[in-house]
Amino acid sequence: MCPGHPFHPLRQSVLVVEPEPVVHEFIKTVLDRAGYDVIVARDGLQAVDLFYRHALELAALVVEIFLRHLSGPEFVSNLPALTPRIPVIFTSCEGEPHRQDRVAPLLLKPFRAADLYRELRGLGLSMPSQSAETL
Repeated sequence: MCPGHPFHPLRQSVLVVEPEPVVHEFIKTVLDRAGYDVIVARDGLQAVDLFYRHALELAALVVEIFLRHLSGPEFVSNLPALTPRIPVIFTSCEGEPHRQDRVAPLLLKPFRAADLYRELRGLGLSMPSQSAETL
């Protein structure tokens, strides 16, 4: 896997699991500008359903840690291992308790578009739309 290249050329969607409408709209807008198709779930149970319907399209997951019904880490730990693997970025609010043994990056809210792009690039993903790099 080369840094800066998508894990799979056909995977251009990102599943965003975020209960707060203003936050998931921000993330959706940022990822739309980057050229990704965005699928939004508002809780862990909806995320499971959407994951299984779209798994072969997913380039990444952006998942809030604290969700109703099923926490973000529980949702991710229950997913099947796919090849190539689907990278995960967790999000959470500043001031909330966070476990330090997490294996995925953690973006603390509020964050900027550039912060999300940096995390995606750090996972080896490129921006399908070059215009995102200038945002």
